[in-house]
Amino acid sequence: MAGMKNRTQIHDMTQGPLLRQMIVFTLPLVLANLLQTLYTLVDLAVVGHFAGSEALAAVSVSGQVTIFFTLVGTNFASGGQIYVAQLVGQKRREELGQAVGTILSFILLCSLAFAALGIGLCRPALGWLNTPPEAFDAAADYMRICSVGLIFLFGYNAVCAVLRDMGESRAPTWFIAVSAAVNVAGDLLLVAGLGMGAAGAAIATAVSQAAAFALSLWYLIRRSGGSGFVFRLSSLRICADKLRVIVKLALPLVLMQVSIHLSMLYISSYINSFGLAAASLAGVGNKLNSLMTMVSSAFGTAMATIVGQNIGAGQFGRIRRSLGISTAINMAVFLLFAAVVLLFPQAVFGLFTDDAEVLSLAPHYLRIAVWSYLFFSLMSPPNGVISGVGNTMLNLGISILDGVAARVGLSLLLGRHYGMWGYFAGYCLAGAVSVILGWAYVLSGRWTKRKLLQ
Repeated sequence: MAGMKNRTQIHDMTQGPLLRQMIVFTLPLVLANLLQTLYTLVDLAVVGHFAGSEALAAVSVSGQVTIFFTLVGTNFASGGQIYVAQLVGQKRREELGQAVGTILSFILLCSLAFAALGIGLCRPALGWLNTPPEAFDAAADYMRICSVGLIFLFGYNAVCAVLRDMGESRAPTWFIAVSAAVNVAGDLLLVAGLGMGAAGAAIATAVSQAAAFALSLWYLIRRSGGSGFVFRLSSLRICADKLRVIVKLALPLVLMQVSIHLSMLYISSYINSFGLAAASLAGVGNKLNSLMTMVSSAFGTAMATIVGQNIGAGQFGRIRRSLGISTAINMAVFLLFAAVVLLFPQAVFGLFTDDAEVLSLAPHYLRIAVWSYLFFSLMSPPNGVISGVGNTMLNLGISILDGVAARVGLSLLLGRHYGMWGYFAGYCLAGAVSVILGWAYVLSGRWTKRKLLQ
């Protein structure tokens, strides 16, 4: 990060060689996603090997609740991200500074509210999820500690969303690399060394999130000025007109994630009722899903930024070309990942647990889960277009059909006939709805007629 003061903070993605720009912009995002995914996988691996199945199930179940709060916060940041990208494309630098200050202030208030909710609703939420009794107390400890960490996690995501939509994707990779190193060291010390179990893993996670937020905020302060945003206390104020635009964009995204994740939690409550092995199987499976989707998520973020800047500049051809590039790369990654998990299922699960029952279930689980990987790879590029043009209401509609109607409906239908495996199958097959509807919208060309954000 040397010499960062001399680099411009805004990278124009409306001109120049598109493939190179996409790769240069996306690779740091992939690396950041990889590091973030790896340190959550390290939590599971260290807990699973050094603290046993009870602690593994505790981290798996309570982690689903804290992820729910995290997704709400990051999607508020995404609403600001779309707005920032379009302001960059339109060269509206003065308004850009006001938007950045509004985003940071609003996300801070949200983080405090969700941290309080996470602590207050801890035990009722875990009870609703049918948390195995052997893992309940450890899950409660994990959730309370991670809820405190939400304050740092929300702040980090808000700062990085702003940086990425100004075209800066490299710095967040450094932040998450430091955070991952802190988390791994904390896991080894607190869980493997001091035997603190799930609570030790939670403390390591919260401290690592604080490190990432501190670094990202320091970077933004040092780099402020080039974007039109000068960091000082007076800058951290909420501009009502900017907040209206951000909330209008963010609220459908938040409701989208609420509908999807509540449906996931609802299905998890049924899966957890099958016992400790089922809860552990789902927990490891969810982390593998995160590992698989890290490339798709990175290209989805890149697509939203590229589309936001180019829709502002009226460059529709570049958007179509970026869509083709993103889809081709996503499918190549899917084929590689699917081959690994289908050929070596027990070896993959063996990285996280020694439990013989969980390992015996892994092959059948992954034969079902591979469909979820396929659908996510196909839905990410069109979702990037939908987000980039600011059509968050469409994203909300698709998500309700996917997350509530299809995911819950299919899971209950198949679960009634096939038990635990039916719930897994319904969850994985529901993604086809998002793929069909997302591509139908993109191929229709209706996104080219969207009005710019004001």
